[in-house]
Amino acid sequence: MPEKNKAQQKIVATAEHNFKQPFNWLYYTNMKLLLNISERLYALALLNQFKGNIETMVDILEDVKGFKISDDDWVKAEKQVVPTTDKDGNPASSWQWNDEKGGDKEIEIAKSTKDYLTAKIKELNDKGELTFQDRAVITLSGKLLEGSEISKKEK
Repeated sequence: MPEKNKAQQKIVATAEHNFKQPFNWLYYTNMKLLLNISERLYALALLNQFKGNIETMVDILEDVKGFKISDDDWVKAEKQVVPTTDKDGNPASSWQWNDEKGGDKEIEIAKSTKDYLTAKIKELNDKGELTFQDRAVITLSGKLLEGSEISKKEK
């Protein structure tokens, strides 16, 4: 049997060390959330701003599917498109809907997605960049930090 080179020895030593450490399942577990339409839209806006490593991107790309708002969701929420004007007086539109009638959707996200959303919200808060239009961040942030309402119901 050929002798292991120094790189192989280091990999084996690291693996042996890691296997002796207690495994923290909470670090790797997914999180379930109950989110309304406003919270899902806000989270999608934050996820669309992602810049980072491939591993986290893979998790986010998989998780984004759960945040989707279907046509049925919009019908239940009684979405209305209201004509308005922008700050320059140009024609624009505003969307309005009822989160209570739209209901909540159960979403499961990876820890890396949770960490990204939490960090992004903290960054916006620390910079003082949140406005009244961002009010969904209040409940979204609480659900991310405290755990989901689903886990509270299961206890």
